[in-house]
This record gives sequence, C-alpha cells and structure tokens, in this order.
Amino acid sequence: MPESTIPSVLMVAIEETNLPAVQLLVQRGAALDQRDEQGMTALALASEMGFQEAVEVLLAAVSQERLDRVRQAYFDATGLKPTDAASHEAV
Repeated sequence: MPESTIPSVLMVAIEETNLPAVQLLVQRGAALDQRDEQGMTALALASEMGFQEAVEVLLAAVSQERLDRVRQAYFDATGLKPTDAASHEAV
C-alpha cells in the first residue's frame, strides 16, 4: 500500500501552531513519518515554519521511537533488556 500523501491531523495542528494538539497527537502515537503532497514530514513542516516548540516535541518523539526499536532489536537478539544485560557480571 503506498504511503499516504494526505496531510495528517498532526500536520494540520502544526500549520495552526497548536502546540497542545501537537503534544497530544504525538503522545497518542501519531505517524511521524507520514508525508504531505510535497513530500514533507511533520518535522520538516514545523522546521520550515519556525515552530520551534513543535520541532522539539517531534525530535524527542523520534528519538524515543528509535530508542524503542533499538531496545526491541536487542531483546529479540539476546532475550534480555539492555539494562538487564549490563547488570549481569561476566562468568
């Protein structure tokens, strides 16, 4: 299925510089990689608009999303959480 190019609710919130809506949508799992008809993501739009607060919220969400994927990949490979593995002493 092709990626949607319809502006997301998140993008509309950014266009309206509605920070509380941006925060809520990100907390609720809004798609951060969805692109509009110009190929822009929410982060690119917020950046282009100079909406610094939204940029910060989106960057934090992207970082957490990536961290979660890395943690899951480590768990899938080892069966341990990274924090658990770090606390085990070498035998």
